[in-house]
Amino acid sequence: MGPVLLLVFGFLLGVAVTITIKVENIRIEDIDERIAKARLKTTETKLRQLKMIVEEYKIKNKRIPQVLNELLEPDPRLFDKPWVESEENLLDAWDNPMEIRELERGSFEITSYGADRAEGGENFDADLSSNRLSQPPR
Repeated sequence: MGPVLLLVFGFLLGVAVTITIKVENIRIEDIDERIAKARLKTTETKLRQLKMIVEEYKIKNKRIPQVLNELLEPDPRLFDKPWVESEENLLDAWDNPMEIRELERGSFEITSYGADRAEGGENFDADLSSNRLSQPPR
């Protein structure tokens, strides 16, 4: 082998060792936590969007939908288009249907039951509500 080829081989070997060391420093728990945080943010974004859609629906229809699937039905006020394009828009980031319920005086709440799909919970299993969201990212 010539000196240039040895130099290139040594450089590539060094890069491979550096990449291996960096990959080994990433723990599975860290990856799981990043995925969970991303799902949380995705669900919060969907809740914000659905809340705006339901607010407009309420103004036009003088009521809130009984269930979110009503938003999938064509509406003559929207030129026979639905309020949301697909059922996927009504699912949280864990692919579970979100729920709507009417509160007092015509207000409402849209809920995701979080990662555990059960009412209550803590951390990533906690319920998410359209009425208790963190501030959106700027």
